[in-house]
Amino acid sequence: MQAFDLSRFEDPDEVARRAGVRLMSYAELERERGSDVDGLQREAYALGVKAGADVPRPEPIQMPPYEAIRDIFFAPETFHRASSVVAVRDGRIVSETLTVMRSPGIAYTNFTGTLREERGKGLALALKLRAIVELKHLGARLFGTTNDEQNAAMRGINAKLGYVADPPVIEVEKHLT
Repeated sequence: MQAFDLSRFEDPDEVARRAGVRLMSYAELERERGSDVDGLQREAYALGVKAGADVPRPEPIQMPPYEAIRDIFFAPETFHRASSVVAVRDGRIVSETLTVMRSPGIAYTNFTGTLREERGKGLALALKLRAIVELKHLGARLFGTTNDEQNAAMRGINAKLGYVADPPVIEVEKHLT
C-alpha cells in the first residue's frame, strides 16, 4: 500500500471536473449536508441497490432492506468516512466507494458503484484513487476488495490499481424454508 505510485494515474479531481461532478469524502459530504445522517446513508444505500443490480451475476441478487444492512456498511466503529469517497452531481450522489477499517492499517472496500448514466467517465477509478491517497496518508498497510468474477469492468479497475488476486472463494447457500 505505501509503495503505491499515484503518479501513474490521471489526477482524480481532473477526471471529476471533466465529468462535471465533484469528488468528496463521505465525511465532507456529511458536514455539508448537516444532521440528516440517516438520509445520507439511505441515499448511498439506494445508489448501491441501483448500481449493484447491474453487476453481472449468475442469478440476480435481492438486496436486503436498508435497516437490515445499515450496520454492515455504516457501523460507526468500522465505516471509514475519510476514505469513503463519493461523486456528486447537482447535490446527489452518482458514484461511490465505501470503505471499512476493521483493524488499524487494514481497510476494505465494501462497495464501489456508479449509476448507469454516469459510467464510462472514469469515476470509479477516480474514487478508488482518492480512497487510496487518504489511506496511504493514514499509514494503511493493506486495502482489500472483492469482485464478482463476471464484473470485467471492476476487475479491470482493480488490476490497474495493482490489486493481487487471492485464491478464489466459493460461496454456497442453503435455503431453510
